[in-house]
Amino acid sequence: MKYLILISLLIECAIGLNQNISVDRSYKEHPEKNRENLHTFFVNSKNPASQKKFEISMRKKMKYGKSYIGDRYAHFVFIDSDGYGGIVLITFDTDKMSETVIRTKAPMSFASIHPAGDQIFYQRSSSTGPKLKYINWKTGEQQVTDITIEGVTSNSIKITSIKQFDNDETLYLSVNALSNYKPKNYILKIDNSGKTIKKWELKEQKSHIVDYSLTNSSSENEFFICGTYSGKEKDKSNQMFFGVIKNDTLKEYSSHRYILIDNFFNYSKEETKKKAERILKRNLHITQKKDLDYNMVCHKVKQLTDGYLFVGDAFYPTSSGSSGTGSNGIHYSSSSFEGYQYSHITLLKFDFNGNLIWNKVVKLNTKTNRDIHIPITRSSFKINDDKTITLVRIPRTNSTFKINDNLSITFASSPNDDGLTTLKLDPNGNILE
Repeated sequence: MKYLILISLLIECAIGLNQNISVDRSYKEHPEKNRENLHTFFVNSKNPASQKKFEISMRKKMKYGKSYIGDRYAHFVFIDSDGYGGIVLITFDTDKMSETVIRTKAPMSFASIHPAGDQIFYQRSSSTGPKLKYINWKTGEQQVTDITIEGVTSNSIKITSIKQFDNDETLYLSVNALSNYKPKNYILKIDNSGKTIKKWELKEQKSHIVDYSLTNSSSENEFFICGTYSGKEKDKSNQMFFGVIKNDTLKEYSSHRYILIDNFFNYSKEETKKKAERILKRNLHITQKKDLDYNMVCHKVKQLTDGYLFVGDAFYPTSSGSSGTGSNGIHYSSSSFEGYQYSHITLLKFDFNGNLIWNKVVKLNTKTNRDIHIPITRSSFKINDDKTITLVRIPRTNSTFKINDNLSITFASSPNDDGLTTLKLDPNGNILE
């Protein structure tokens, strides 16, 4: 029996929930226990008197995987060699410290864990279809629910992503499944008891959703979805999609293939760039519907006065390796992950009907370190009062950072290179500076 460790640290000072708060994390070998590491969490806020430091001891096999930062909680996910995780939760609105240790039989990965208020959801696979398990980290109560869709083969259902809005315990699942042997894509709305309360079917059927994001609208009962569809390689994508959901109805929807986006592959690796040029020159994207796979992290859509703006950071994984022949005459080769290389930023502007008005591709040329195994955004943008767009490209850094409202960046430690680069674009996507 393994443990899911849910540790709740509660700050002794009263901290307003609307203040900017961040948590820095570090670790070192435990000075007395050689099988454990000592993890330090330093909580920062605008009020210097509210800064607090916490130390927690964990087994060395517990590796940091992912963090979720919200207004009330900061969740830090740790994974051990058996696929079980621990979550550290730091709460900002009470004055005590408590620790909850929960026994769990099911293996987990940090990619599938999703905190939602007092609940922590994670998905499990079975021969009869996916299950959504949820744990109340305060009480230790555990429950499980089946994910089913009417008219869909249950064991074909795959949950590809779980999202939620800030300060909302409702979950939104992107799901790929088969119906009458045809692939289908859905967004499911799940309440905090695991019940499906709404389903939206997306129009694209040949691929599955790789990733997507949710954005609240300025209009009541309306929000936006955008994301990417897979190509031949399931972890890559070859097109993006955008939709508007109003009053629980999918109103506008459009998808756009990377190969048809002007200059999309201009800053790719030379080999990829030549493949794109060959496809376009021979009209293979039309005659054979040929696409080219890539990777992209989607930002949240911004609503404009005359439409919507989509921004995505394109990237590819890098690795280093060696090969040779040993003394026994056996050939060997090895490779190791070296981080994600980000090649460019793609900006797409849509009208209110989801039609593409213009696109812009901007060189990014930044790289994460090898410790970051989950793709993250490497840019930020802001719509100014004069309708211009300020775009910030974030340099390579090993430290954590926070993007402020004015697009300045606060680093936990100094970045590894000269700093940020900023561009300004007019409402038509032309670069001003």
